[in-house]
Formats: sequence, structure tokens, C-alpha cells
Amino acid sequence: MKQPPEYLIYESASRGNILPVTSLCNVGCVFCSHRHNPPGIQIYKTGPRSLEDVAQTLQFMSPEDKIVIGESVTRIMEGEPFTHPYIRQILLMVRKHFPGTRIQITTNGTLIDADTAGFLAMLGGVEIYLSLNSSNSDTRRRLMNDSLAEQAVKAVQRLTEAGVTFHGSIVAMPHITGWEDLGETLSCLAECGAKTIRVFLPGFTGCAPENLKFPPGMHNELARHIDSFRAGIEVPVTLEPPLIKDLNPVVTGIISGSPAEEAGLLRGDIILSVDGTCCFSRVDAFNRVRKGGPVRVAVRRNGRIFTADIVKKHGQAPGIVMDYDIAPETAAAVASVAARHRRAKILCSVLGEGVLRMALEKWPPGDAVDIVPVPNTLFGGSIAAAGLLSVTDFLAAAENLKNESGTDVLIVPGIAFDDRGRDLTGRSYLELQEKTGIRVEIL
Repeated sequence: MKQPPEYLIYESASRGNILPVTSLCNVGCVFCSHRHNPPGIQIYKTGPRSLEDVAQTLQFMSPEDKIVIGESVTRIMEGEPFTHPYIRQILLMVRKHFPGTRIQITTNGTLIDADTAGFLAMLGGVEIYLSLNSSNSDTRRRLMNDSLAEQAVKAVQRLTEAGVTFHGSIVAMPHITGWEDLGETLSCLAECGAKTIRVFLPGFTGCAPENLKFPPGMHNELARHIDSFRAGIEVPVTLEPPLIKDLNPVVTGIISGSPAEEAGLLRGDIILSVDGTCCFSRVDAFNRVRKGGPVRVAVRRNGRIFTADIVKKHGQAPGIVMDYDIAPETAAAVASVAARHRRAKILCSVLGEGVLRMALEKWPPGDAVDIVPVPNTLFGGSIAAAGLLSVTDFLAAAENLKNESGTDVLIVPGIAFDDRGRDLTGRSYLELQEKTGIRVEIL
């Protein structure tokens, strides 16, 4: 096990308000993002961290945002938090250090028994993100190599009975489990009180076995199934990555009992403005509603425009669920770079190309910008995310552009690099600049 450099621990804390606890996991999911990585990927694992190390990490975290446990924004592998022998002491430490801050824990649920659910309820302010994946014990056991599958399925009800807020998530594998299992799992989470449900399109690399590779068109078929399911329930269900056709700030769902529900907002509403400021995109609308205290929104519903007041405390979640598209700051940054150069090329992910084009149509930087989608050749398979692009991928795209003249800057996504400008294989973005002879800017 390769231990992470200390700076990655503190980068997680300061960049994502994420508290690394352990990389150890008690299941072996067939869809695990780390199982089929190509050679050369620099990822790190940490065993159960000491209470002293955890206490030190808390000094780098903010009380203004929720504390996240069980996820990762760096190269540190996320694990199952409840495998840590001192997880209760850690959670009590976090609560003492941040008495009013929400704590979000992502877990597979295998170790949540009635006593643990009661402890979480006592702690207060805890939100569980439960990776259920299948409500059928046999299917879950097959998908996740989970010897405690029955306990994980029961965790849904235990959290509900204890009064612990939870959100459900499913990595959709209908080509293996069938569409019926997906529907039953969605229904189970909805009926047991999940506040939201996230459905993830699985990703597979070129190293994955054939049985994991889903057929072409499954993303669209999955979106159709989710649209159909949404019509019968009130719980917000999102698909990640979403299929975005425009940047209209459409509400995907409203959380039950939230300020947004009390304000009368409904799924399908379009938020036109917040406190008089027009919204550029879903991300823009969501962030404007989320920040601060009470807000007044202008809403379009079935051709009718009206206003509604979302009454909430500072820092309280409004209860609006929206698909992720793009922040206006991203479009503004591209326009700013383009203004300083004769011709810029944006090297973006295949997944983000469409959204970026729509954003630049609303915030046109002129004819001096070209968008170049970059395939994830290093990972291969169905991988198409910007965070998994590498210098190898960018160089391959730049090779295809070498016969073009006039480009004086390449804009690359910052999510592909760490704070030191290195990709997942440890190569610096400066190598792209050196080998192409073109200035590189990270956004």
C-alpha cells in the first residue's frame, strides 16, 4: 500500500472539506473505479488514520461547509469509513470541533446496525450517502462481493427508524442485473425515506473485462427509465452524468420538507432569476439560491411566470436539486483568456464538450476560440471525464492540431491536474507546453 504524501491529505481538507479517514474497504465492487486502472496511475491508500492525525487535519477544514467523510477529490482512494476502529471517536471529535456543521458520510451500509444508526442520530446533523446499488441481497452480493449484503439492505430501514437523514445512490448495471432490479432498488430507497437518489452511469476502462462493458446507447436508455420513474414519485432522482440539452435552470426535484417545498416550487420549474439577477445556468441558479439566507426567485412554470420566496437560514440547504452543467465563471474565464490572445484552443473532455459549447454561445468570446474534445485514450473504454484526462491525452490531441497555424494558447481543464500541476501519472502540464511550443493555461 502506497501511503499518500502529506500535502494530499491537507489538499483534500482545504479543497473539498474532505476528511480522509481510511482507504480500506470491506467489499469488492465489480464496478470499482480503481479495479481496472491502466498502469502508471499514481493513486494512494491510507490505512486507518490515527486520532492525532485526524485532529491535525481538522485544522485545515472550514465550518462554513459540510464535513465530508468517505469521498475523495485527490488521488487518495476513498474507503469504507465504518471499518475504522475508532470511527465513533473521530465523529465525536468532528462534532466537538464543528458543533454546528453538517457531517456527510458516504458508506456502503454493511456496518450500519441499529446501534450505529442510533449513535448517528445522537450525534446530530449527520447525512448519510448510502451506496445501496441493489435492494436485492443476492444481486448486491454479486455486484459488490458483499458478505454482509442483508445487513446493508436493512440499513435503509434502520436509518429511517433512527431518524437519520440519508440519500441513496445506485451504480446502474442493468446489462448485468436487469432493468427490473434498478426499478425495485429505486422504489426501495424512495419508500424508505431517502431524501434524494443518485443514479450513476458506470464507467469502464479499456482494461475492464468484457462483461462489464455496457452496450452503446445505454446512457440514453437509462435517462428514459429514470424520467419514467420520476413521474411516479416525489423523491428527486438524478442521473450522473446528466444528459444536458440546454442551460435552462430546470429544477430536477424538490426535497420533501425543505424551504423550497414550503415556497411551492415543483420539479420542472425553471428558475429565471434570484433576487433580481438572471441565472446563466443550473449551477448559477443553484449557487445563488444556496448562498446566504432568504431569497426571492422568479420562476417559469408551464408558460406562466411568478415569484416565490425561499425562506431559509444562512447556510441552510434550500432543498432544490438540479443537474450539474456549468458555472458562469468558467465561461467568463475562457472569454478572458481569449481576449488576451489571437486564437485559443480549449482542450476539453468529450463529456463536457456540448455543455461548454452552449455556455460559450451565451457568453461568446468571439471567433478566437476553438473547442477541441479530447478522448481519454489513457484510460480508454467508456471514460470521458475531464478529471481523468492526462498529459498523454492532451499531447495526442495537440498532435492532431500541429498542422494548424495561429494557435497561441491551449486552455486545459484544471480538474485534470493537482495543485502542483501534475496529472494522474505524475506528468506536469508544462510538458504539454514544452512539446507543442504553445502557451498552456489551466482553468
